[in-house]
Amino acid sequence: MLKKLSLIISVLALSAGTMFAQANSVVIDMNKVYLAFSKTVEIQKEIDADQKFAQETEKIEIDKWEKLRADLDKAIKAFQANQSNPTLSKSAVDKSRTDAEALSKEVAETEQKILRTRQETREILQKKFNEKISLVLNEDIKPRIQKIAEQHKAEIVLNSQVVIFVAPSADITQELIDLLEKDFPTEKPAATPAPAPAK
Repeated sequence: MLKKLSLIISVLALSAGTMFAQANSVVIDMNKVYLAFSKTVEIQKEIDADQKFAQETEKIEIDKWEKLRADLDKAIKAFQANQSNPTLSKSAVDKSRTDAEALSKEVAETEQKILRTRQETREILQKKFNEKISLVLNEDIKPRIQKIAEQHKAEIVLNSQVVIFVAPSADITQELIDLLEKDFPTEKPAATPAPAPAK
């Protein structure tokens, strides 16, 4: 998902080559920023955890569907055997057919439910991810991009993913990462005390 948010921070007008040539510009590798910034990393971890839970929940439904399929196979074989059994009454044969048809319908409905839930979950998680990333981008990242760009007297900031070539001096990615780490320090886990020496 983070790769999908490798967006241009300011306007990229491909037809305005003259404007870009005259304006001072800098670039940022947004993929690298998202992978390094603690807040976006935590968002990705949260989405990954939600996705794992959804997959575990789906597996329960898939196991149910597989059991129904096995029951359906047995019901079809039973119906076929009953059809060729001259000792069975017509009502018995009809019942075995009705049982197989009911199972077939349940198998199809369960499969559709699994597919529908999978699609809905994907859309919900994508929406959640986009909203959280957008908030961090607008409140935390963009103001610092603007600050660094002003220090470089840059009028345009581009995503390095859409630039064919850029001089290293125009890449402010690491400056942005360093500033984000400075302004949003991550708490380091407390060191585990060394065990006391054996007496």
